Amino acid sequence: MAEGEVHEHLVNIGYKEFFDNSFDIIVITDLNGRIIEVNKSFERVFGIPREKVRGRYFADVLGLDAETASSVFRAYNKAFRRREDLTGLVFEVKTESGIRVLLEGNIKLLEENGRIVGFVGTYRDITEKALLERNREELLEKLVKSIEAISYVIDRVRNPLAAIRAYTEMLVQSDDVKQKILSQVDRITSTIREMDKLWAETERIVESSSKDSLAFILHADSSAHFWKYITDNMLTAVFVADESGRHIYVNDIFAEATKYSKDELLRMKCWDLAHEDSVNQAIEAFEKAINGEKCWESTSM
Repeated sequence: MAEGEVHEHLVNIGYKEFFDNSFDIIVITDLNGRIIEVNKSFERVFGIPREKVRGRYFADVLGLDAETASSVFRAYNKAFRRREDLTGLVFEVKTESGIRVLLEGNIKLLEENGRIVGFVGTYRDITEKALLERNREELLEKLVKSIEAISYVIDRVRNPLAAIRAYTEMLVQSDDVKQKILSQVDRITSTIREMDKLWAETERIVESSSKDSLAFILHADSSAHFWKYITDNMLTAVFVADESGRHIYVNDIFAEATKYSKDELLRMKCWDLAHEDSVNQAIEAFEKAINGEKCWESTSM
């Protein structure tokens, strides 16, 4: 095989491999909502082998209730009518074992010769993230109530302190006693000022946190054009390298993540992106990958 043919062969294999091994859940459907293909992440999350979901309706497989199914259908229909990809679709599904999972994802149009023939849905399980967000909002709500209580106490204390100071200066004859009383008043006043500052800073944090919160149909698995289309549009950074470690393919997300252009990356080797202290580790990890071993997890790039 000539060098160019070897590279093309490696890249073509890579498209399908990255589809199957993406951490994202990927579901390819036709225009009627029937599933054409899913990846391994789908099988892992939902506990259903792909052989049992092909040809079945998306809504049935994911156990969508009538309201959710209607909402998802409208989103897919909107993408079709406007001929544009959609992002930020969030809905709840049910796994084979009955576990509820919250998904967030994007809808990508699947086209052939300028004609829309299906959809590629790329999803992530955000169940834990949503739970953490809910807990954070509850904590923020409790913090707001605490701030209001502190504010109330400060206001209630401030006026009596002013009165104590005035009465002490007017009525206490002993300079020594007067000084002791005023000294304590000053200490309390100073503490209140600090609480005022803390209150204002906490309000600022709460306000900031609140703002932050909230087919071309699959005829053959060997279709390089099909898998390239899927890989190019993944949410995951993807690269393919030859045996020498030189990049022979990178997708847009990989280029964005590394801050290099695609042309620059295609002139580089995998370990060129590693931190200078991790080059040897990166080379070792790549050699493991060549030998079919698991790698990269602890390598700093």
